[in-house]
Amino acid sequence: MVTLRTLVEERLVQPAPLELIATPPRIQALDPRSRAVLGYLSANCGNCHNEESSLAPLGLFLRARVAPSAPSHLAPVLRLFRRTAKWQIPNAAEGTSAFVTPGAPDLSALLVRMRSRRPSSQMPPLGTVLHDREAIDLVEAWIRDLRAAD
Repeated sequence: MVTLRTLVEERLVQPAPLELIATPPRIQALDPRSRAVLGYLSANCGNCHNEESSLAPLGLFLRARVAPSAPSHLAPVLRLFRRTAKWQIPNAAEGTSAFVTPGAPDLSALLVRMRSRRPSSQMPPLGTVLHDREAIDLVEAWIRDLRAAD
């Protein structure tokens, strides 16, 4: 695994940010899988889906917070649970598409759009001809194991 420490030791990052090596910023999460999912969503979706972007009116904020004051390990995603998405999941009853439906990956618009390679629905929208199978499997398992109380 490539870490900041590795990059500094290989002299690929200079000057060495010693404070970040001593105390690396971490996405607050209860378990490694949640941290990996939030990290993936932040890195791959959060550049567009954040409070400062032109997409801010959508209210889909996926840039993870790394400050220890983050209120929850699911802070960027909690507000999406069971929140109706404007994009309709194909073959789902009208008005039932939610950004994230705990326990139901196939009813979670976020995952359905990650799986899609149709230009009108795929996420991310550009430069992704192939599925990111590992990420899709990770997010699918995470949503399947979520409980509504999380």
